[in-house]
Formats: sequence, C-alpha cells, structure tokens
Amino acid sequence: MLAENSIAVLQCRGKRAGTMTQDATTTEIRVPRVIDRLSGNRAFVITCNVVAIITFINWFVHFGVGLYIGGDASCTVPTARHFVVTDHGHLTPVGERTWLISLFYTTFTMLEFPFGAAAFIFLGLWEQFQDARRKGGETGRRNAAIGLLVLRIGVPFFLLWSALLYSAIIRAFLISWNAYCRL
Repeated sequence: MLAENSIAVLQCRGKRAGTMTQDATTTEIRVPRVIDRLSGNRAFVITCNVVAIITFINWFVHFGVGLYIGGDASCTVPTARHFVVTDHGHLTPVGERTWLISLFYTTFTMLEFPFGAAAFIFLGLWEQFQDARRKGGETGRRNAAIGLLVLRIGVPFFLLWSALLYSAIIRAFLISWNAYCRL
C-alpha cells in the first residue's frame, strides 16, 4: 500500500458535470508523489518512451530471428556433436556460433522485457494522471482513483511477476551455459 505521505495532492480547476464552462471551485486530485516528480522530469519520460519503443521493436526482431533459424537456444542442452534450437518442441540443428548468439540474444530479450513493460506501465499511469489534471472535477478524481488502484494492485503483482520471470530466464540460461561449458 502507498503511504499517505507518498501522495501529492494537486489543486485543479474543475468543470461542472455536464457543462463546458470552467467552474471557480478547485478539486483535489491525489497523485502518487513519485509519479508527480517523475512526470515533471522530461528526460525520464523521453527515456521511458525510448525504452518502450526499443523493447517493442526488439520483440519483433527476436521473433523474426527465431523464425529464420528455427527457434531459440534457451534451455537447450548442446552435445559434443549437435547444437540445436527449439521452437515448440521442434528441434533444428544449427552451428555452434549460431547457438551461442541465439542463447545470448534470447536471454537479453527476455531480461529486457520487464524494463519495457515497466516503461509502458509508467507511461500509461502518467497519461492517466495527466488526463486527471486536465479534466479536473469528478472525472479527474475518477481517473486519479483508477491510477491509484492500478498502482496499489498492479505494482506488487508486476514486481512478483518480474522476480519469477527473471529467475526462470536466468535458470534457463544457466542450464544451457553450464552444459556448453562442460563440452
């Protein structure tokens, strides 16, 4: 849960429900302090956009490379005579260099994914709170409440998911790497 001192309270001029005119009253919108600080840092927002775009593009490149060579080397065990990549149980023989590149590139792509996902999540929350600031009033308060709900439920889930994903990726890499080193 977010502590009460981690919440920034913003004063926004609100619109009356159903009207297009500005109301003289102000509305308090609760925004997590970390989102408020980071969203003011233009370099951080640009970095999140770049990371999100690179991750998105890299997934398509990784998919294309996997199609071209017939799979990936993650969690495959090479033998003295054979190096194989796998795609849904179908084994494709490849050379040693191709297997090593596939092993490292697959591991990098999988380890990169949570960073890209975190960037997408931050940008979505940032947009949610920016929208809450622009709209103000009851709509802004509702948008901010949705963002807070996503933070309170989504962030712990995302952290647990990332930890489990990283442990599985590293385990798969180590299985393949240790088998390669024993050759």
